[in-house]
Amino acid sequence: MFKKIIKISLFLCFFAALIVNLIKSHQEISTLYKKYGSGASQFLGHKFSGLTPFLENSQRIGYLTDLSLDDRIAAAEFAQAQYVLAPIILEFGNPNLKFVLVNGSSLNRSLQLVKDQQLQALKKNTFNILLTHNPKVP
Repeated sequence: MFKKIIKISLFLCFFAALIVNLIKSHQEISTLYKKYGSGASQFLGHKFSGLTPFLENSQRIGYLTDLSLDDRIAAAEFAQAQYVLAPIILEFGNPNLKFVLVNGSSLNRSLQLVKDQQLQALKKNTFNILLTHNPKVP
């Protein structure tokens, strides 16, 4: 009889612990959902989609930014841009190619980079990524 009471007690303790963990997990998930919404992870490469048709079969294009690749978000954007635009190779910091993508911290900063490098803006997408042409390169 005593063993049966111990088994039932252990089962009830286990069941109570399970219920408490489920409630805590639900609270944590609800908090994360409220904070981040349904898109807790984001693919940053979508900022560069739609530019490929304008690149006229280029094998390599330049990539200019005023952001440091030491910043995780900036590094992720560059890596995912490489993925989206593959097989085109992005050359970081190289404005001496026929086409150059400019991804500044703001549109004004991007336009300043274009001006400083004497590039010609061809296209701006909805994320303020500029596709530019270097008139010095045939």
